[in-house]
Amino acid sequence: MDKVLIIGASSDLSSEVLPTLIDQGSKIGLHYSSNKKAVEKYEDRENVKLIQCTIHDEEGCKAIIDDYVSWAGGIDGIVIFLGDISATCHWKEIEAQQLENEYRYNAVYPLLLAKYAQKYMNKKVKGGGRILFISTASVRRGGGSTTIGYGMAKAALECGMKRLARDLAAEGILVNAIAPGFFDTKFNRERKKLSEKDVEARVEMIPLKRGGRKEEMASCVLYMLSEGAGFISGQVITVDGGDFL
Repeated sequence: MDKVLIIGASSDLSSEVLPTLIDQGSKIGLHYSSNKKAVEKYEDRENVKLIQCTIHDEEGCKAIIDDYVSWAGGIDGIVIFLGDISATCHWKEIEAQQLENEYRYNAVYPLLLAKYAQKYMNKKVKGGGRILFISTASVRRGGGSTTIGYGMAKAALECGMKRLARDLAAEGILVNAIAPGFFDTKFNRERKKLSEKDVEARVEMIPLKRGGRKEEMASCVLYMLSEGAGFISGQVITVDGGDFL
């Protein structure tokens, strides 16, 4: 794809996707919130635009899309790595505001980003537009006891993904989600507050007895953006090592 915008490009899971897309010569937009260090090495590349924005509302979502499109002249695909966990208390103790925060960041903002992105996609070419959300495999088992808001929000996101896939198919836009299982990332360790012992115990639960590798996630993302995935829409692709079989 010639014009791809990555939302949350500073995340660990997106790190192995970026070099391949950039080296292909595509016009790549790299959105980040505060961690510029993760993407600044690409700042001098002519086919890369860094877009800083901490999303707080719908205007922020629209501004990111408009900023990228004004530079690239359009958009063929968007990959939305956006996600956060702000509450890690047990569901018996969680408050309404915490649930609303999780829902807003993990479901509402990704959907709004897709809403604005699809307006600029080439509707004259079948398969010419791609929207790819990042969900979580834990949706299959009801999320975690201490991250229920995150799981609920990602479940809502998957529902929205299917609706968009159905409505946008006639316009040649494919909409899917990737649901990663356990990857040993900064997100998991810091946001979920996992200790080394927690990580070891979590890995032991996986049939393959290891966590996912970032390059494996990258391969899945790149495939879903490729011509080979031109007949796939409305699907959740689970990358979890058989964790929830």
